[in-house]
Parts: sequence; C-alpha cells; structure tokens
Amino acid sequence: MEHRIAEDLHLRSTINVLSTLGLAKIVWHCPLYRDAACEPPGGSRPNSDRECQPNQKIPPKSGVPMYSSGPEELSANTRHDDDFEVVRRLLDERYSCRAFRPDPVPRDAIEKILATAQRSASWCNSQPWHITITESEGTERLMRTLYEHASNEAPQEPDFAFPREYKGAYLDRRRETGFQLYSALGIGRGDKAAYTRQALENFRFFGAPHVAIITTDEALGIYGAIDCGCYVSNFLLAAHASGVATIPQAALSSYAKVVRRELNLGVDRRMVCAISFGYADEGHPANSYRTNRAPLEEAVKWITA
Repeated sequence: MEHRIAEDLHLRSTINVLSTLGLAKIVWHCPLYRDAACEPPGGSRPNSDRECQPNQKIPPKSGVPMYSSGPEELSANTRHDDDFEVVRRLLDERYSCRAFRPDPVPRDAIEKILATAQRSASWCNSQPWHITITESEGTERLMRTLYEHASNEAPQEPDFAFPREYKGAYLDRRRETGFQLYSALGIGRGDKAAYTRQALENFRFFGAPHVAIITTDEALGIYGAIDCGCYVSNFLLAAHASGVATIPQAALSSYAKVVRRELNLGVDRRMVCAISFGYADEGHPANSYRTNRAPLEEAVKWITA
C-alpha cells in the first residue's frame, strides 16, 4: 500500500511538471502515464483498457478517485510548490550556449517547443511574433551571407535601435560577462584581435544547426517587440526542458535587411532577434561558465504608503 501511494504521488508530480511546461501531450503516447494524462481536473482514473484522448473525461471504473490516499493526498499548495520549483530549476539551469554540436534537432521536437512557446502572453492577445526557422542548407546559406557582411564590417542597420550606451551597473554587468567568456576561452585582456574573432562567432551561429528568426509586425512598434520578448523567454525554457540548448542573439539583427532578403520575409516584418539552437557541445570551454544575476534589492522597489 505504501509503495502504491508513493508511486501515485510521483506520477502526479510528473504530470504536474509536464502540464506546467505545456508538454503534457507527450505522455499520451507513453503507456506508463497514459491513464494519468487523461485525468480531468478533479477527475478520476480512467479505465486502463480504454484508448486515451487529449482532454477526454472518462468516468472512473469503480467510482474510486484516482488519488484517494487519505491524508497523503497532495494539497493544491503542494502542487503549486512543485510547479514553482520546476520553473525555478529551469531558470537556474538554462544558459546561453556558445558552442553547438552539428546534429540537427528532429522536426517533431522543434514543433513541441514552438507549440509550448505559442502559449505566451501578448498585449490584447495579438500574438505578433512570426518565427522563421532554418535547417540544413538553409542554415549554411544564411550563415555564409551574414558572416561575410560582418567580416567585411558592412554598415549595421537594425530594425530596432541598439542601446545608445551602457553605463553604471549595466556596463559593469556587460564587462563581467565578456570577461567570463574570454577567460573561459583563454583570451587575454586587451587582445582585440581575439575579441573580434570571437564576436564573429555570432554570425556562425556558434555552430548551431538551426536559427529561429523572430519578427513582429511593423505597425505594432515597440510593443510588438515586447510581446516577442515574452515569446523568446518561453521558447528558451521550453527548449531547455526538451534538452535543446539555445542562445538569443541581437547581433544577427544588425543586418535585418539582409535577413529579410535572404529568407524572403515581408517588408512589413521587423526583426527583433534570433535564437540559435541545437545540442550543446558540453565539453567546449565557451559553455563552462555561468553568468550572475543581480540581487532583488537592485531590481525591485516596494511602495508601502
């Protein structure tokens, strides 16, 4: 009995995790979790010999609730705590990958990430993002073109202006991140030639097999770009939960017109950023460090009166 209770609690926790990420549908094809995946909110265990369908509400076989373990039944607060810990863990673990393996990500895995990120919030539910994804020769073609432009120091023409300047804490954080990378790669301070070579790796997508170009509608202006930022964040988390590494890149937006031309994007689309993604080369020194985050007191102000 105790073993069964522990098994049920573990199963429910697993389903909660998947639901939080919008990935619960992946268990529909897994016999181990098929019954639990069909459980409606507050519902009961379906018959194990009946076919499971998404969101299907199947009456209980014996009238006994699926998780009727008495005092051991998980409370709503406990489930919320579990969900919170999943999100927190994903945020703690995710990092910007700067060295990828060449292996492509299967199309179905990419589509699951996209379907999850599609649940992102947006102003008036406008959902202004449009995602153009490269693979195979498409990635190589875009890489060659952008790398050539960057190597030749072609004029940069982003659709959204880059920061006018970094100062104060923002400059300090930028410098710290840069020195972490250079230190990991064995690049000495002041080695400007090495800085340039590493900066050009942006336009090789750090070896990633895929690039997602994120654009918004021109008429929506900066608020469309803000909505795209929400989308990007959720894409990164969904990818990490799927074992796919990512790096969001503003650098590729330097040549937004070139990207539009190469990928045949509409003139009404404005490029926000790109996301290079694939499987991490975990042994590469560029992936060996992690950036810091400022304490709450530097980012939050409470008004009590």
